[in-house]
Order: sequence, then structure tokens, then C-alpha cells
Amino acid sequence: MTTKDDIYNTLIDKLTNRLDAIFEKENIIESKIEENLTMRKIEKAKLSSEIENLKVTLNDLESAGPYKKFKDTLAQIQEVEDSNLKLDAEIVDNDMKLKGMIKEYESRLEEVEKVKSEYDTKIKEKTVQLEETKLKYK
Repeated sequence: MTTKDDIYNTLIDKLTNRLDAIFEKENIIESKIEENLTMRKIEKAKLSSEIENLKVTLNDLESAGPYKKFKDTLAQIQEVEDSNLKLDAEIVDNDMKLKGMIKEYESRLEEVEKVKSEYDTKIKEKTVQLEETKLKYK
């Protein structure tokens, strides 16, 4: 015959396992978010460096006077700046998605806490029933 402590411990273990799984998923998501943001920042830094290099090249071309190279370099600068804007938009989009995922996991955590509360109530009811049964048979 299982005791109320066994039942309670079993339920606590189940809830703890659920919470651990949720927190593990949340940590994985946060890790991926950080990794994604870091990669985007690195890409942005590289593109910014390219812009600066192209600007230096542009200045060199302007002093040398070759108009076609100047125009090509200007087009490259514009492409890099457009790429930077696109990366900024992706970062904002990913941030919004991640905030949505975090809200979803917080909602799930609330559900788990609600289930835990329900289990606690059931355990209390079963404990009372068990005590009443013990008293009957004494």
C-alpha cells in the first residue's frame, strides 16, 4: 500500500520533470537566440568594415579620377548598406519571434503550476479520505 508521501513524491517528481523539460527547452531557445544575435552582430560588423574599406577605396578612386570605378564602388557601398538594413530587420524579426516563444513557455509554465495545484488538492483530498478510512478501521 502506497503512503501519501509516496504519492506526493511521485507527483512532485512528475511535475519537476515537466518543469525541467520546459526550462531545458527555454534554455536551448535562449542559447539559439544569443547565438543568432551574435552571428548577426558579427555579420553586421563585417559589413560595416566592408563599408569603411569601400569608402577608403572610393576616396582613393576620387583622387585618381577614374569615374567608372567610382561609380562601381558607390554601387557596392549601397549594396552593403542595403544588406545591413536587411540584417537589422532580420534581427528585429527574430527578436519578436523569440519574445513570442518566451511568452508561450511562460504560459506553459502557468499551466504546469495549475496542474500542480490540482494535484496538491487531490492529494489533500485523498489524504483526508485515507485518514477517515484509518479511523473507520481502528
